[in-house]
Amino acid sequence: MTSESPWGADEPGTVFGMAYTALLGHALETFGSHLELLVAAAEKLAVWAEQSSTTEQVNAELVARHDPSTV
Repeated sequence: MTSESPWGADEPGTVFGMAYTALLGHALETFGSHLELLVAAAEKLAVWAEQSSTTEQVNAELVARHDPSTV
């Protein structure tokens, strides 16, 4: 939008503009909050994946060390 109030400055436009601005502000706050939650979840999933990979590698090394066929 290139105008301060593209819906007009008359009474219906002003009423619509107030409602639109309030709703837009709330929507942007909600999206921002959801974005923060998604970023936090992604970070925790990355840590979990790294821990799982490390655990799998350690377990594979333990099995290989105790496998008589590898001696």
